[in-house]
Amino acid sequence: MSAFFELRIYQIFPGKMDEWISFMEKTIMPFQVAQGMVIHGSFIMDSSDQFALEAGERVMNSENKGNTYVWIRRFESQEEKVKLYKAVYESKEWLENIAPTVANLVDRNSILVHNLSSTALSIMKQKRKDDLINLYGRRNSINVQKVSWALCELNLEFKWHDEDGKFGTVNVKYYEQLNPQLIVPTLDHHGNIITQSNGIVRYLYRKYTDVYTVSKAEDIAIAESWMEFQTTDLQLNMTPIFWGLVRNPPEDRDQELIDKNIILLNKKFEIFNNFLRDREYILNNQFGMADIIMGVASYRYNSLPINRPALTNLELWYEKISSRECFKNNILGTFS
Repeated sequence: MSAFFELRIYQIFPGKMDEWISFMEKTIMPFQVAQGMVIHGSFIMDSSDQFALEAGERVMNSENKGNTYVWIRRFESQEEKVKLYKAVYESKEWLENIAPTVANLVDRNSILVHNLSSTALSIMKQKRKDDLINLYGRRNSINVQKVSWALCELNLEFKWHDEDGKFGTVNVKYYEQLNPQLIVPTLDHHGNIITQSNGIVRYLYRKYTDVYTVSKAEDIAIAESWMEFQTTDLQLNMTPIFWGLVRNPPEDRDQELIDKNIILLNKKFEIFNNFLRDREYILNNQFGMADIIMGVASYRYNSLPINRPALTNLELWYEKISSRECFKNNILGTFS
């Protein structure tokens, strides 16, 4: 089976619809999206109309349905559905924190699930489109990877310019008019030009998710501090190692400088490892923007030909994020 939709119909206990909608939009949807679910819409069924012929005339009978809730999810394949079901419904977060509340709001014996295949002209057959998203920069740039991964996780289509480009050049005519610094990435969204990778990722998550409204300011600040930790602290030591061992020829290596920075880089990842203790993800224990930023850095760190300490928390977190389809499609195999 190719991509298909799941139409879920719930009967909400009388007087609980407002509470259910709030719980869905503030807790269930953000959690499921963080695990990789694609949610296309949710609805309250106000009424149902049934048509019939009576004495040769067509009549319509209506029935109020104020306690019926409907929502739609998309899966790329049956295998993906099985995988995402496991990630969501067998998780500790779902079993211990979400499922008990669901049981108080939804008549779970009434749940109906329909699997639907879209026809050729269905607009829902396509990914979510925002036709004027343009991304500039090569695939193997760590900063471009942050943006392409975020766009993938948000299920946004975009046009990729100079995807297979080379370091030091951007093979796009008049690129300097978009970004006078001639660096990557650049995002052009409806003519709005954004040029810093972390800023682009924040923009996308602010525009296309509710993470900034449902999260505490303190938690957002912690997540953003790790995003900046990647850009400043980690890059300070990773850059001389990466260039020395990967980009530069052996005769140009400064081994003393490389060894010094390996020690410092390992210590900084130990700090991150300690932060991850008792955490599944960086923000709200749900996959999100900070995991993308630290994720691209961790991919490069794990790909470097260096000795690394055993960092159990980091390894468990990295195993989860690197199993995501958007990681595999945008990050895996790009180390060069």
